[in-house]
Amino acid sequence: MESIVLYAVGLLQVWFTPYAKVEESFNLQACHDLLYHGVNLTKYDHFEFPGVVPRTFLGAVPVALLSSPILHVFHPSKPVMQICVRSSLWTLSFLAWLYLKRTISALHGRDTSVWFTVVSIVQFHVVFYMVVISLLSFSTIVFRGDTAVLFAPILVTMLAMRQVHMHVIAGG
Repeated sequence: MESIVLYAVGLLQVWFTPYAKVEESFNLQACHDLLYHGVNLTKYDHFEFPGVVPRTFLGAVPVALLSSPILHVFHPSKPVMQICVRSSLWTLSFLAWLYLKRTISALHGRDTSVWFTVVSIVQFHVVFYMVVISLLSFSTIVFRGDTAVLFAPILVTMLAMRQVHMHVIAGG
């Protein structure tokens, strides 16, 4: 039940803050191009305005795929479609969060997972950063290696606690 509350909070944040920060604009534009231009690469803005840092569209593909039925069935306006894209991202992020919650419950018990949910609901930034268009963990590490250093303390802790082994990391 508490997980449904978190999902609703995320949808409310998408609805009340539908616009992107400048850091998110590339991925949002990538979703736009994928949804509205499909495989016609000549129409993609990325080729005319590639930006300073080379990036890839891979992070936007699953979000655009999840959003595409809404576009093709209902033909909403572009601002409404942006809300749909961000809602799709929230749904994917929420599913990842749900997996984390279930893992916490299995390792540390239901009470701990309930408190994890409560903390997630009341901390604005947790849900906020899960609904922004950049797919944080995956795309940050893979596509923006300069910020991967933020994940180093987590990795070191996991190695020290033997939750992950170096051969797993080396093997991908």
